[in-house]
Amino acid sequence: MHWERENGMRDKIVLNGELVESDKVVLGVRSEGFSYGFGLFETIKFQDRKPCFLNEHLDRLKRSADAISMKLPFSGDEIFRQIKTLFEVNGVRNGIFKIVLTRTDRQDSCVLFLRDSTDPSSQRAIRLRLSSVIKSSQAFTTNNKTLNYMENLIEKRRAEEHGFDECLFINEAGYVTECATANIFVVKDGLLKTPSDECGLLSGVVRGQILSIAREQGLRVEEGNILPEECVRADEAFVTSSGSGLVSVSEIQADYSKTFATIGSKLVVSLAEKLRFAEIASLNVFEK
Repeated sequence: MHWERENGMRDKIVLNGELVESDKVVLGVRSEGFSYGFGLFETIKFQDRKPCFLNEHLDRLKRSADAISMKLPFSGDEIFRQIKTLFEVNGVRNGIFKIVLTRTDRQDSCVLFLRDSTDPSSQRAIRLRLSSVIKSSQAFTTNNKTLNYMENLIEKRRAEEHGFDECLFINEAGYVTECATANIFVVKDGLLKTPSDECGLLSGVVRGQILSIAREQGLRVEEGNILPEECVRADEAFVTSSGSGLVSVSEIQADYSKTFATIGSKLVVSLAEKLRFAEIASLNVFEK
């Protein structure tokens, strides 16, 4: 997609610290990034040209990069400046941007670009469908945000073909892990529960924020094993992601379908409000 500026110019991206037009970028076809999906990425929401939870995203990106001997070629401060320039030259104030770290023919390349987005406040509750694909709890591609996202996209599209919005994965032990592009939470008798990292999932930045907020509020919180039938027996469910924040779930289809009578309880509304406050607080870091 091209973001249109007021003067009709094509959008620009940042490639290894340099501003370039997006349609001028060339990636070698023999590179590991192009041929094998070797690389990492972060998806980050921005408001009023300021990124939400940027430090948390960069920390996760660096941890993953260190694990596969890749290097983030810029400091946090340098990336701050690149992001600010990216927003200004493209003439946009709100949306989503991505940081991609990939292996090209000669070096590890870092790319920053804008992506289309929807307004989280306008999103309705979503419907989830249990996927038949078994996720490995030990795979690097499960526990890190890699460019190899094909399986997730395929299963999400299969769910959409059946009239659902997202899929829900389980691991080799039969426990729920995550959705294709979001983490899942369920509420039962006042207990807020989400799959643990050991189940095999990408530990989302917003997931971490929700867990911190819930504990600060004195809520009962549990990270652990969740069977699919526990999801459909829950009082309420919601998913979290960096792009959409917190979104309620209206239905989960596993062995049988459950339509939730409760959507947007006081507990969930309170978490969503506190998440919004945390997002605003994280924007202030960009002023430094």
